[in-house]
Amino acid sequence: MTGTYVPMLRYYRQPLWLAPLLPFTAFLYLLMTVDSAVQHYRGRGAAWKGRTYARPDAVPDEG
Repeated sequence: MTGTYVPMLRYYRQPLWLAPLLPFTAFLYLLMTVDSAVQHYRGRGAAWKGRTYARPDAVPDEG
């Protein structure tokens, strides 16, 4: 993963020391994705900046 990232870093003229950080970044993204799936499975809505949003199917009808 790190080796395939080096050409992209060169293309965007970024320091090569960033290449070994890619696996950690990917693992962090994986953890956030799994947490999101678990929250969805538990029936919890999304949360952003201290606000929570209900799931679309949990919104009561207005009719």
